[in-house]
Amino acid sequence: MADCRPFGPQCGLSLIELMLVLFVVGLSSVVVVFSLPPATPDVEKNAQALTRSLEMAGQMAILGGQSIGILIDPDGYGFYRRHEGRWQAFESRSLGGGAHRPWPHKQAEDVTLSIERNGRPLALDSREPQIFFDSTGQASQARIMLASQNMQAEIGIEANGHIALDLQRRNP
Repeated sequence: MADCRPFGPQCGLSLIELMLVLFVVGLSSVVVVFSLPPATPDVEKNAQALTRSLEMAGQMAILGGQSIGILIDPDGYGFYRRHEGRWQAFESRSLGGGAHRPWPHKQAEDVTLSIERNGRPLALDSREPQIFFDSTGQASQARIMLASQNMQAEIGIEANGHIALDLQRRNP
């Protein structure tokens, strides 16, 4: 049995042993961090939020008996209603507050946004809504695409008002 007097030469760990233990702990924490699932990309979160808002707008058009338009641009999206022959901002708590709101999750610089209606690309700098829901449940047929380096989201709106979200991960 080794001589282990308090503060004697055989007690405790040497500096090399202590550094080796710290290295093993650090290495195992790196393994844990890299094995965690990746965070949900902003494109996915924003596409899900927009899909929910579009579904709500379609329902509100039917229940309210009025047409609702959606204006989408790189800064966010807003809801409008047809009143006295023109589109006016539509403020609703159900749709998240004000007429035009920023994207719920900050978009990265590499995110691209595009909108097609009836197979034709639409301008993103429009001052009029690009997508419409009417009081009968009909909608303008459209596709909204959000894409980043590692994620692509496509929101499809059918003429009958059905909305579908398709998410695809890309390999960088």
